[in-house]
Amino acid sequence: MFSEALLCFGATSTSVFKPDSYDSNNELITLQISIVSIFDVSHHVHQSNALAADSIGLKETHVYTVTMGYHSN
Repeated sequence: MFSEALLCFGATSTSVFKPDSYDSNNELITLQISIVSIFDVSHHVHQSNALAADSIGLKETHVYTVTMGYHSN
């Protein structure tokens, strides 16, 4: 849901990663979900992130990192 909301608020692409982990009873659990999003360099990522979280009713503070990359062919 959050990845789709990011697309609505300016992301040009999103990918979701959910690594599988198992507890001591060998039951599947997910410890952390990572979402990688691509925004145009001129886009205000922090505002888009806040608007996307608000639009889906996300009340908890989530941790995110903004990394500047370069397009390569």
